[in-house]
Amino acid sequence: AALVNDTVGTLLSAAYSDPTAQMGVILGTGTNAAYYEDEANVAKWKGEGGEIVLNMEWGAFDSDDFSVLPFTQHDIKLDRKSINPRKQAYEKMISGMYLGEIARNVMLWLADQRLLLDGRSSEVLNAMWSIDTAYLSAATVDDSPDLEEIKQIIEKTLNVPQSTLVDRQIFKVISILVGERSARLSAVGIVATLTKRPELLNKPINVGIDGSMYEHYPEFERIMAETVSHFIPPEQFKNVKFSLAKDGSGLLTRGTRALALKRKARQQEVELVEFDPKARQTFLTGFHKRKVERQEKAASEIKTQERQDMLQMRKERREQQRDQLAEKLMMNDEFKPLVSSDDEDVEVLQGEQSVTTVTVTRGFDAEEMDDKNADLERRLTPQEVAVKLKRDLQKRIERAQKGSDDEEEAEGEDEGDDKKKKKPKTKTKTKNPKKFRYETKAKRAASNAKSKAAKNKGKDSRKRK
Repeated sequence: AALVNDTVGTLLSAAYSDPTAQMGVILGTGTNAAYYEDEANVAKWKGEGGEIVLNMEWGAFDSDDFSVLPFTQHDIKLDRKSINPRKQAYEKMISGMYLGEIARNVMLWLADQRLLLDGRSSEVLNAMWSIDTAYLSAATVDDSPDLEEIKQIIEKTLNVPQSTLVDRQIFKVISILVGERSARLSAVGIVATLTKRPELLNKPINVGIDGSMYEHYPEFERIMAETVSHFIPPEQFKNVKFSLAKDGSGLLTRGTRALALKRKARQQEVELVEFDPKARQTFLTGFHKRKVERQEKAASEIKTQERQDMLQMRKERREQQRDQLAEKLMMNDEFKPLVSSDDEDVEVLQGEQSVTTVTVTRGFDAEEMDDKNADLERRLTPQEVAVKLKRDLQKRIERAQKGSDDEEEAEGEDEGDDKKKKKPKTKTKTKNPKKFRYETKAKRAASNAKSKAAKNKGKDSRKRK
């Protein structure tokens, strides 16, 4: 991770596009610059040798004495009424935030001398910051015969009752001069920085610039480059190139990588690094697409995790309910013998009526049934297991009842009169079938043993007779 301001980010962004970048400049609402400096020239830095990036904060230049920059009365007035007087003097002369206010001060000064607008003004024009730098930019490129764009600015935006063609021409000249002075003063700062390391001017060097003034103000780049050429010899100036470095903060990560590549290239004495323009364009224009993809991936992962958590919670809840039921049955003396086995059917009774039937399963042997039933048992809830068990018990009871009826009928035929003809076996239908109560395996075995003992006793008694 790194913490830098937008000026260093602009330098790194320019280095990403062109490894020859040595300086990054912001020329927009505010202004600042950063450049590569030899570590040996930085007294406060004790490094291992090489270069470091210095953030200049050059907007504060000449803020203490006002003795170097060419201040006018309009600059002094702006500084005196600003929220930070005697600070950022250089920035107040060249950045887009203040140029409109400088032009407004010039207009009021000319109006006070009855040289503009016939000495008239308006409440809007008298208010600070009422003229935006964008108005100056529009006025600079207004080439219509009557300067209609400027007329709209003066009469509609500034609310001055009327303006003559001469008034509009004066407003255009003010806009051009304020913008031109900003470009030339910006160039002076760039020249001072580049000549700090004159050896760099003997090879190609790129100055990355970001900001609305450089990008949008008419003729700003041309005037700035022309001014730089006045202070640098032609054989060195031909090595200097100015380029637009957009979104310096957003490209910081890529710029850091470019810086590492640049240092590696310098160590290997490689002066030219080739980039794939198509791949770079795809990368620089794909921020939103990659952001959406990351958001969709994160949403998908969250959804999958939530589903897994829900399934795990359901599984734990079923196991907890099963264990709680087993514990309750173990605490009841009446049902304690019925839950001693690993897999038993337990019947809970209320009075004379069966309430519900559940299955207490502490172990599961899939070999006792086919794979289909085994998978089904694993997926069933305790209530579904109870319903399935109820159906199985009903079928067993019906089979047991059918077998008992057949045995009694066969015994009756053996004890009948030998003279009588044997009657064919027929199934007897019970008018009022007994209501069977669901039993556990233990109860069922005891009931069958008791029934069998009673039948054997009946046979013995008939034989004795």
